[in-house]
Amino acid sequence: AAGLVYFMGRKETAPPDTKARQTSPEKTQTQSTAAGKEAPIDKQRAAAWFKDAAEKFKLGDFEAAREILGKLSELQPDYPGVESLLEKIGQAEADGEKMKKIRLAMDNRRWDEAWDLLAEMDDNGYFEREVKELRKLLKPKLIVYHLNKAKRAMSSPQTLARAKSHLARVREIDPGNASVKRLLSEVKRMERSPKLASISGQRPAKRTGRKRPVDAWKKVGVTQVKIKKLILAGKYGDALKILKRVLQENPKDCYAKYYHIVASSMLGMDANEQLRQYNRFLKTCMGHKLVPTVRSNIKTLKARMREAGIE
Repeated sequence: AAGLVYFMGRKETAPPDTKARQTSPEKTQTQSTAAGKEAPIDKQRAAAWFKDAAEKFKLGDFEAAREILGKLSELQPDYPGVESLLEKIGQAEADGEKMKKIRLAMDNRRWDEAWDLLAEMDDNGYFEREVKELRKLLKPKLIVYHLNKAKRAMSSPQTLARAKSHLARVREIDPGNASVKRLLSEVKRMERSPKLASISGQRPAKRTGRKRPVDAWKKVGVTQVKIKKLILAGKYGDALKILKRVLQENPKDCYAKYYHIVASSMLGMDANEQLRQYNRFLKTCMGHKLVPTVRSNIKTLKARMREAGIE
């Protein structure tokens, strides 16, 4: 990072005089020697910048990473790895937009839309962990959704084709699903004897949709604004007492988790423990609006830990 500040602040010099090089071979040789002496310094600086850009990319600070790579390209236009990293940044930004659409679709229970968007994501891309977790979460919901639809459609001979369509979707998602095999056999029997459809009495599969979250803040009788005011006023202990009550009502409340980490850190929480809790927040509150803030806090915390020699 220090190298970056130095480069952005240094005075640019004009390129060497081409005519001077042509008319004075000795001067040309001297310049080449001088350039040869400076080259290792430039390589060391460029390597530091590239490493810094790669770290910012990992932290999700794509804008900063791209800016560093731009400066690096000015110094060494063909520096290895720059184009590849720029491509990864572009792909990560595009995948980030898809992730927003996926979460929105899931929030609105549009399971098929979310699943199809996930299918477009790279399993080994920037959001590798999030993609795998969302697939694991979404798969059973989508299966139950289509099994329910299929069973309802099997109540009438006129809708058996629709039932088969839903079962085909489940087979696409889970090829070895035992329920699909059983229901398809039943559909075939109904097609041979339409009267069976009216007495099939299929029971919908148990729903696995998310329960409505508990409004812990309302139940405790406090607002997030009050917690912010307590923290800004330095009343960290008072804030923690209230936050513990909120988390008792709803352990998954992401706002309460975040403010609990902040208040605890102000009361002297160990730096490594802060880092563990922030990383736990990212795992349990994936897609939350506080995620960018937490990522930034992690970056700042790691920098302070390096300065203090904490591992």
